[in-house]
Amino acid sequence: MVEVIKEILADVLELSKEQIDETITMENVDTWDSLRHMEIMLAIEGKFGIQFEPDELVDMTTYSDIKTLVNEKIQ
Repeated sequence: MVEVIKEILADVLELSKEQIDETITMENVDTWDSLRHMEIMLAIEGKFGIQFEPDELVDMTTYSDIKTLVNEKIQ
């Protein structure tokens, strides 16, 4: 799961997988704007067959938050 999330973030944010770590947030990555945020969320929903609630989408602004919520949803 972690590797797939890293791949999605790296692809959408135009970063290398090695750059995706616990420090990655919407605030400190210039390419992570609202449009790319939606691209990330849609890609994750499609890949894992899950659906996020609107309030969850707003809260997932860090790599850590994304991992945590995806893990909760797929269990």
